[in-house]
Amino acid sequence: MGGTGHTEDHTSGSTNIDHHVGFPEGDLEQHQTINAHTTAETDHLPSSIERRSRQPPVWLRDYDSGEGFSDEDHQGNFALFVDVDPLSYEDAARSNKWRCVMETEIVAIKKNNTWDLTYLPRGATIVGVKWIYKTKLNEHGEVDKYKACLVAKGYTQQHGVDYTEVFAHMAHMGTIRLVLALAAKKGWSLFQLDVKSAFLHGELNEEVYVEQAPGYIVKGAENKVYRL
Repeated sequence: MGGTGHTEDHTSGSTNIDHHVGFPEGDLEQHQTINAHTTAETDHLPSSIERRSRQPPVWLRDYDSGEGFSDEDHQGNFALFVDVDPLSYEDAARSNKWRCVMETEIVAIKKNNTWDLTYLPRGATIVGVKWIYKTKLNEHGEVDKYKACLVAKGYTQQHGVDYTEVFAHMAHMGTIRLVLALAAKKGWSLFQLDVKSAFLHGELNEEVYVEQAPGYIVKGAENKVYRL
């Protein structure tokens, strides 16, 4: 028989009334059967999250996560990083091609009388140097040449203390476009050339002291520096 009832909980000193609606015995079994069928059907239905079509963000469309790549694809991708440019002199010194270009750079510096080996004067500051390595490619993506540049660590200097202005003698794209436009209008012939160690041709009025190049420290003069 069905009916309405309630239970009371006296364990905590308070009365909790739990109301429930009763069903006749036959109706109760039918109600439980319907609920069981409904639960079984809803378990097989995909949720709103599963039905949602996921799309990658717009900024990821130019990239590939690598998901679904075969082992051969992964090996091909790793091969791109096998012959990367060295990041330090120690790495470059292991290769004969990089040792040759470093030697060429040092010869060009000495040929232009870029520096003099001397002691660091009292009160003067020294600027560190480091090697920068770059593989130059042609228009076909093939290796054209290897280049090593000995550069000063200018980021260690402070504006107003070590220098007051910055100047780089190189052409801007606006100047190049102007020359090309004039050549096209007047029918001029264009020729391209590369000046090796172009930065060595600048005139320096200030006294700047740099440390000796890694791998080319003069024996017996390890405590000396170069004055540009």
